[in-house]
Amino acid sequence: MTKIKFTILGLMFVFSNYLVSAQELRVEPNGNITVHTGATLDISGGDLVLKSDDSGDASLIDHGSITFSGGGETQVHRYLTDGHWHLLSSPVSNSQSGMFLGDYLQYHSESSNGWTDIAADNYNLALMQGYSLWSIEAGPTTEVFSGLTNTGSQNKA
Repeated sequence: MTKIKFTILGLMFVFSNYLVSAQELRVEPNGNITVHTGATLDISGGDLVLKSDDSGDASLIDHGSITFSGGGETQVHRYLTDGHWHLLSSPVSNSQSGMFLGDYLQYHSESSNGWTDIAADNYNLALMQGYSLWSIEAGPTTEVFSGLTNTGSQNKA
């Protein structure tokens, strides 16, 4: 079997009852990949990389299954400009606040509709939780969330 590397510049759909296998899959900014119900996207070597830059973010819509038979993971890039607040949530499991070390990170409470500062660098970024980030870098940066994507139906704890 020949293993190939894919780069998605526009749209890619993985339809029901299909298995698509790639050695590495890169989705460029403003590109979109959709895995439909009953379909499987297998990354058989390397990572699934969702890129981000000043023109936009790559998008992943997963109604099916994503597997990493080659031991890879998902890397979700998030482009951040300096001197602005950015609203975000963690697209992968096991992210911690330390990835934004030196920046101002806050979590949002729906019950009080207020924001609370996160000072610890080992604070777990919760599933389906909104965060606000003020980057203090001297210019634009790109942060990378690495791990397994939060896919399928989710419930807030």
